[in-house]
Amino acid sequence: MRVPEFLSLEVERAKQKAVNIATGSAIALVGAVIALLAVAFLYVAIFLGFAEIMDAAWAAAATAAVALVSALLLLVAARGLITKEPKVEPPPPPRKAIPDMREEAAELGSAAGEYARHHAVPATAGALAAGLLFGVSPRLRRMVWRLLQ
Repeated sequence: MRVPEFLSLEVERAKQKAVNIATGSAIALVGAVIALLAVAFLYVAIFLGFAEIMDAAWAAAATAAVALVSALLLLVAARGLITKEPKVEPPPPPRKAIPDMREEAAELGSAAGEYARHHAVPATAGALAAGLLFGVSPRLRRMVWRLLQ
């Protein structure tokens, strides 16, 4: 995969993520408005309940007191969440990343094949020397294996 293709795929993924975030935010906003209306009707019901047993002015004052106590409880809960230290997990150990190099490997392989066709004797001698070195030296094998991992 070439770089422009990779970038266009990443741009499309970012656009889709932005659409998902915007849609989720819009739904959350509608839910918040409905919840606000429900709380407003709850306070109206509290007022009407108090109005049955006391004067309207006292019922309004009692409803305001209930609203203030509710607001204070929510503020205390929010403060507790804000000042709470988040649990930070240690990051996972880094992995050795090998980039996708299939195209480069294919180009290198075709170039090596072309070289071997035109220079058969030096290519054969080089392959024989590399084979002997790998066969004789276990340390060299381990080093190359670690590099390839």
